[in-house]
Amino acid sequence: MVKKLLGLVLGFSLGAFVGWLVVMLFVPVTGKQLRHNLETNVQNARVAAREAQAKKRAELEAELAALRNER
Repeated sequence: MVKKLLGLVLGFSLGAFVGWLVVMLFVPVTGKQLRHNLETNVQNARVAAREAQAKKRAELEAELAALRNER
């Protein structure tokens, strides 16, 4: 069991490192620009997630209010 877990962790770590290395070798921008792009994309994803969460919350609250009014 421990060998399987160790192999999984080692395989995941090695795969992550190889992926990182390939990206660093073939990315067409500098490291600074890449970090800036990643930060911008993460911020955009957070904003989109908050908007989706707010929309879904409003839908669920409206549905709950409708169910309460049916009583």
